Amino acid sequence: MAQEDFDYTKAYKDYVFTQDVYQKAHGDYLLARSQYLDAQTLASQTKAQASTVAMLRARDDVMVTYFTVVRMRLAETDGI
Repeated sequence: MAQEDFDYTKAYKDYVFTQDVYQKAHGDYLLARSQYLDAQTLASQTKAQASTVAMLRARDDVMVTYFTVVRMRLAETDGI
């Protein structure tokens, strides 16, 4: 099995994927938050907190992959 080189194109695909994961996590967070604000139960609070943590972790992953894309673009661009 040939190992795939890590370049700008691969980094950008990773970025798009993590952005999609973040969008889903953000939607789940918004739903859990609104359910908690409506119900005000311990179960809905726990779900909202878990959704918040998942969304924030996904957002951090997006930022890390974004900076990787920028670093790869700069490394592959001549004259910079």
